[in-house]
Amino acid sequence: MQFLLEDTHPFLGSTSIRGKQSRVQYNHLDKTCEHILDLLNTNKDEYLVIFTSGISSCYRHFGEMHHFPKGSLILTVPDHQKFIKHMVQGAAQSNAKIGTIPLKKNDLCIHVTEFQKLLRKRGWNSNGFGLLAYPVQSSSGMCHSLNWIVSAQQSGWKVLLDVSSCIPMVNVDLSLYQPEFVIGSLYHMLGYPSNVGFLLVRRSSHSICRETRSARLRIAELPEDGKAVHILTEGGSLNIHTFASLYFGLEHLQSIGVLAVQKRIKSLISWLVKTFKSLKHKLDDKPMLQLYGSSDMQHRGSILAFNVLDPTGSIFPARLVQQLAENNNIFLGTVNLCEPSLLDSQQKQDKQWESDSLRATGCHIEVLCLSLGPVSSFEDVYRLVQFLWRFRDEDYMSNEAAGYVEELEKGC
Repeated sequence: MQFLLEDTHPFLGSTSIRGKQSRVQYNHLDKTCEHILDLLNTNKDEYLVIFTSGISSCYRHFGEMHHFPKGSLILTVPDHQKFIKHMVQGAAQSNAKIGTIPLKKNDLCIHVTEFQKLLRKRGWNSNGFGLLAYPVQSSSGMCHSLNWIVSAQQSGWKVLLDVSSCIPMVNVDLSLYQPEFVIGSLYHMLGYPSNVGFLLVRRSSHSICRETRSARLRIAELPEDGKAVHILTEGGSLNIHTFASLYFGLEHLQSIGVLAVQKRIKSLISWLVKTFKSLKHKLDDKPMLQLYGSSDMQHRGSILAFNVLDPTGSIFPARLVQQLAENNNIFLGTVNLCEPSLLDSQQKQDKQWESDSLRATGCHIEVLCLSLGPVSSFEDVYRLVQFLWRFRDEDYMSNEAAGYVEELEKGC
C-alpha cells in the first residue's frame, strides 16, 4: 500500500512515503483503514480512503476536489444542510443549487413519493450534475433507507452517503449498496480523537489525481488502479499518534463485537422511548417530554431528539436543560431540527431549490440530542431519566435553574 501525505508534518513527512519503506511506523494507519472498511463490509479494492481533520473538513475538501459543472443540483434532507454548506463553499464557482427532500409531519421520515418526484424532475442531464447527499441517520435519530442509493443512481444521480453518526450502531453494507462517495467520522464510534474524518471514493467509477504543477487533489471520473491512502494533514492536525490511538480504539471495538453493540443500543433506545413517553407532570398528568421522530423502532438508530415541556406545553430552552444536565455530569447535545409542522405545506417544489447559499426556512427549532455509542450502558440512560424526572416538580426551575436563566439572559 502507498500512503500519500498532502502536507508537511514532523511525524509524517512531506512526500509520498511507501508502506514497505516504513512498515512498522505505518502499520497503525494500514490497520485503521482495514478496520473502517471492514465495518462497512467493503475493502481496499472497492474504495479509496482519504483522511481529513474532521467531518466538516471532509465536506469542504470534497467540494474543492470534485468538479461541479454550472447548474449542478445537490439534493439532501433538511437537517443535513449545515454540512452541505461546507461542501458548497468548496464548490463556490459552480453556483450549485440545493434541494431539500420533504419530511413527513408526523414522524420526520422522508416523504418517499415527493422524493421520487424530485429525482425524476431534477435529475442529471447533459448540462449539469446531480448529487444526492444524505446521512444514514439524521440528527433526529431517524434512519434513512439505503435503497435510495439505487433509486438515485438509476435516475442518473451520484450519491454521497454520510455514515458519520451511525456506525457501528447501525449496519451499513457497502457490498450491497455502492454509493460513489462515503463520508464518515470516527468520533461517534470512539469518542476520541475528534479531529479525524474520512472520505471513501469508489474505485470503479472515480480516481484521485493531482492537478498539473499543483499539490491540489482532484476527483476524476476514471477508474482507479492505484493502492493509495491520502492523508490531508492541514498543518499537522493529523499525525502518526492519531492513527495509533484510532487503531487501538478500533481493536477494542472489534473485541466487544459489532453485533453485541448493535443489540445493546437497540435495547437501550427502545427502553428510553417507552420511558420518555411515560413521563408526566406531577399535577396535571401532561406529557413532560416532546420526543421527535417515528414511533416505529425499525426507523430509529442510536440518537434521540427531544425537548422538555413545562405543564403548559411550552418548551424549556434546550441550552438551559443542557447546562443543568452538564452540572449533573450528563452530557447532551443540541441540534437545530427542521420541524415540518412549521413549514408552509403549500410551498411549491420549485422553491425548494436554492443557489449556493442555503435558504433559511425559519422551520428550525433547537432540540436536545442524546447519542449512544459502543460503550453506553443502562446506567447511563437511567441516570438521564433520573435527571429529567426532576422536571415533574414545578418548583425545580425556580429553585435550581434560576441562576442558569440569569446567566443565559446576561449572555444574550
